[in-house]
Amino acid sequence: RTGTANPAYFFGLTKQFGEIAIGRDADFILVESNPLEDVGALRRTLRVMVRGCWLPRSELDARLEEVAARYAD
Repeated sequence: RTGTANPAYFFGLTKQFGEIAIGRDADFILVESNPLEDVGALRRTLRVMVRGCWLPRSELDARLEEVAARYAD
């Protein structure tokens, strides 16, 4: 709830986001195991959904490399 319903309530946007439902903005991560049982699962992200579009692991890795290169100097 801390990352979903509560922010939507705080910003007064409960009709736009805050739960996974048709017509809502969707930003969430897919991990390989239950983070409630192993918080380390959050470091093993398989895919990310941003505004309803899936970003596969390969694209995430490419974007992270771009960020690392930008700040390496």
